[in-house]
Parts: sequence; C-alpha cells; structure tokens
Amino acid sequence: MHILTSSLQISSLEAGKTELKREEFNLKLLLDSLVGVFSQLAHAKNISIHLFYNISKVHQQFLGDSVRISQIVMNLISNAIKYTNKGYVRINCDLASHEDEMEMISIPNSSQNSLTFVKMEFIDSGCGISNDQIDKLFQPYSMLQHQNENFSPSFEHYFKQTENLSDGASSLIHTNRNGLGLSIVKLLVSKMNGQIRVSSNVNEGTKMTVVLPLETCTTEHEGSTRQPLIENEKPLQVIIVDEDECFRDVLQAYLSLMNRIDRISCFSNVSLAHPFNNTKACRQFVFVPEHEFEQASSLFGKDSIVIPTINKGSKRNFPQNQYLSKPVKFSELENLFNEINVEKQGCNVECCNSESPLPQIEKEQEFDFSTYSVLIADDNAVNRKVLTKMLQMIGFQDVDATNDGMECFEKFKHKKYHMVLLDCYMPILSGKEACEMIRNWLKYRNDHNHEHGSNRIRIIAVTANTWESKEVLLTQGFDDVVYKPFHMDEVKELLKKYLSEVVR
Repeated sequence: MHILTSSLQISSLEAGKTELKREEFNLKLLLDSLVGVFSQLAHAKNISIHLFYNISKVHQQFLGDSVRISQIVMNLISNAIKYTNKGYVRINCDLASHEDEMEMISIPNSSQNSLTFVKMEFIDSGCGISNDQIDKLFQPYSMLQHQNENFSPSFEHYFKQTENLSDGASSLIHTNRNGLGLSIVKLLVSKMNGQIRVSSNVNEGTKMTVVLPLETCTTEHEGSTRQPLIENEKPLQVIIVDEDECFRDVLQAYLSLMNRIDRISCFSNVSLAHPFNNTKACRQFVFVPEHEFEQASSLFGKDSIVIPTINKGSKRNFPQNQYLSKPVKFSELENLFNEINVEKQGCNVECCNSESPLPQIEKEQEFDFSTYSVLIADDNAVNRKVLTKMLQMIGFQDVDATNDGMECFEKFKHKKYHMVLLDCYMPILSGKEACEMIRNWLKYRNDHNHEHGSNRIRIIAVTANTWESKEVLLTQGFDDVVYKPFHMDEVKELLKKYLSEVVR
C-alpha cells in the first residue's frame, strides 16, 4: 500500500498535478518537532541527533506548504539515521549564501523581494556514498548499496516504532522503505523552485543540502535573539563537558547567540575540565552529562551552577535539579537561564516566593478559577514551572505538578481533580498512555460505584509537535490540545471553556 501511495505521489508530481498550499507556519517549531520525534529513534541506535537553527539570521514564520516541507525533512533525517551506525546526525538551518542563490532555478524577479532563501543541511557520520551511486540516488526504487562489511542497518525497529505516529507522519516515513523517499524529496524540492545537493565520502559520512525560496510572512513579530544585558545582571561564563562533539558544537553555537554569555569552554570529559579564572564578576555555568554530575559538582564547587544534560525522555536521577534536554532547543536553553536567574534573584514575576504573592491577571467577574484543581505532568522542569506559574496567574490556587505519566496517574487516583494537562512524551509512562489509564480507571470506578452520570474529567494534551493533530489526539482519549510555546490568553480561554461545563 505504501509503495502504491508513493508511486501515485511521484506520478502526480511528475505530471505537475500536485498543488502546494500557502499557509502560515513556523519553520523553527516544525524542525524542532521533527528532530524531537526522531531523537528517541536515533538514541536507540546509539547515535546522537542535533539541530542548529540560526535564529539570529533566519526568520521563523513563513508562508508555504508545511506538510510537504515536513515530508522533505522527515525523509532526509530518516535516511541519515538509517545509514549511520555510530556518531551523529546534525541538521543546520541558515540563510543561503549568494553562491547558493545564484545556482537556484530561475524565479520571477517580482517574487524575489518577499522571498528568503533558506538552506537546510542534513549531515551524518554514516557509511557514505560512492560517486557512482550519488548519480542514481534520486531515481525511483534506487536503494543504497552498503559501502562496507561492518555496516548493518538494523533499522526495522525504527519503522515499527513509526507505526504509532499519526497516519500522515507514518506514511511519509514509509517511503524510505521502498526506495522512493529521495525521489519524492527531489521532486518536491523542484516543485518549490528549490535545489538539493549531495556531497559524501565513503566510510566518513554524507551531507544533503536543500535550499528553498520561502515566502516571508509579513505578519511576523519576532523579538531580537540577542537581548541586551539587564542592568546589574552578571555576564555568564559557560563550560560544556560532553564526549559528543556534535552536541558541544551545537550548544556552543546557540550560546554564542546570547549577549549575556561572556566566555565558553568545551571539554570531552570532566577530568579534563577546569574552572575559569574568574577575573570578572561573572556567574559560571557547567553543562555535564548526568553520570558526571556529582563529580562535576565537587570539582567546580558551590560558586558554579552545574546542570546535568540528558536525552529527552530518559529517567532523571536528580529530579530536584534543573536539566538541559538533548537535542537542545534555543528556547529551552534561554528558559533555563531565566529560571535559574529567577531562583537566585528571588524577585521575578515568573518565580515569586511565598511571601510575594503572584500578580493576578484581570479576572472576569463571572468565572472564578480558584475553586478548581488542576494536575499537570511534564518531564521538563522548566515547562512544569512555566505552566504552573501561568495557571496561578490565571487564578488557580490548587495546582499539582508531576514528573511523568505514572506519577501523574498515581496522584490522580488519590485526589479529586477537575482537569489534567499531560505532556505527550515523557519517560516511564507517556502522556498518551497515562490518558488511557486514567480513562480506564475512571470507567472502572464509575461502574463500581454506579456513578454513570458524573462529570467527565477533562484531559488536555500538551505538546510542541505541531503535526500532532487535534483529531488524532481526540481518538486517544484527550479532550483538546495545547501547543507549546504556551500563550496565556489561549490557555485561559480553553480551560474556562471546559471548566464552565463542570457541575459543582
């Protein structure tokens, strides 16, 4: 069925019958979301995957066909993971160079003023491709011949896991099983007046470069990424410790976009690391793998803030500490610094102490959130704090937060809640699994107590994956979805809508 669907798609593209949508979308969120989905699958092969999106140069909001762009990205990432047995897969998103633009397919001059030429690079340390195979790479049903006897793409587990994705995402990935994925990528890129190039060395790795002319969204309101230092705020010195060179490079690149960063040093392990000679009044941050956290804490002392790093979805051994998840996102990195700064200063609205009541946003007279209880679950400490404080600012007084789906489920069984907000992807028990368990437990309890007319507990999915459709999530037991990053007014209206239906 997937071969038939892919063949029909190729025929439609070749005949010029495929129409591209023109809708507003956020390219950074799209890439962050897709890399996050593929990260657990890459980690299952013991390879790392990272994204660097140069937000200092590339806009985030564009007009175009986000589904087709997702199809291009997913095929290229899955191909890179498939033919990489050790090392990394890295995605870079930056502005195209003048030379890149000169090589583009001719575009009408009238259109060029509103276009941004975006370059996406998909780099892996895999088996590589010989020159004679590069020429055949984009032909239908062409499958890469393995370049060395040590390569064994035990990748069926990957495709089996992708069966759990929504129908659209799953069908996009399956094209790579039948040798049609790159053919479709080539045709889609050409349809968008873009260009795709390949450079590779056998046994060293491959780089796929896609350049797309994207229409800039004129309604975009993006703040500057290089925020000036707040008065009296100390500059930051950062030490990065990790054996993964790709992670060190990406984290350093993101840190370099921040004005508050004074110096950065990188080391492959803790034994080689050493503190800065603190000649300035700077605060020192140290990022280390979780298994080296205790050693680094002893080495750098109480004057440094040591932050463990961990693959997203992994169990955390120091839940009381702030973590940085891999693959790293710029927004999470910035939130992390802000959260820690708030905790140290103790004077920010985002994180007030008990003696400084949270400012309340203006409440509508007819609705009082303070009488309702909410349970939230998110494995990211920053997201938990942001969502908790947001709910308190809306007016909630009874908010409980948990680290994963299992903890959430256990807490739910012992207290009455009016609403539950679940992150979709968490360790131990995912949000989707927790939602199913809560629904089944409620059904059993209601049947046992003959309470069939009781209120339905509203469960809201929380996710950064913009391709996770509301329709699919509804079939999995959720009542609605909130997409990250959070917007307070939208969250408030959504919660008010459902809580107003509760019979007290």
